[in-house]
Amino acid sequence: MSRTRIALLTFAGLLAFGAQAQAANDAPLTREQVRAEYFKARAEGTLPPSGEVGYVNTVGASKSTVTRAEVLRELAASGAVQTGEGADLGYVHSTGSARSRAEVHAEAVEAVRSGVRTGGEL
Repeated sequence: MSRTRIALLTFAGLLAFGAQAQAANDAPLTREQVRAEYFKARAEGTLPPSGEVGYVNTVGASKSTVTRAEVLRELAASGAVQTGEGADLGYVHSTGSARSRAEVHAEAVEAVRSGVRTGGEL
């Protein structure tokens, strides 16, 4: 082999090794690594302020005693909760509607046609 070919192969190997090392540094952090970095920054006082008033979050360092499966079971057992604008946060919808969507739509159409309620297209 010529010196040029050996030099090119060596250079290509070094590039491949460097790319592999770079990819190892770009790997996503685990949950525990992120928590450790957060608590370290909080202890050092280097957390950036967030929110409108510059509040620094002070989450406790204790681990959760509830598993994800337990939380999902509890949510499934409690049923759907109304959310969105105008929803009462203390109200949990426990029963479904007694009327079908078609019945409600027909009632709305009749109200608009009879002039009881003004509205747009139905």
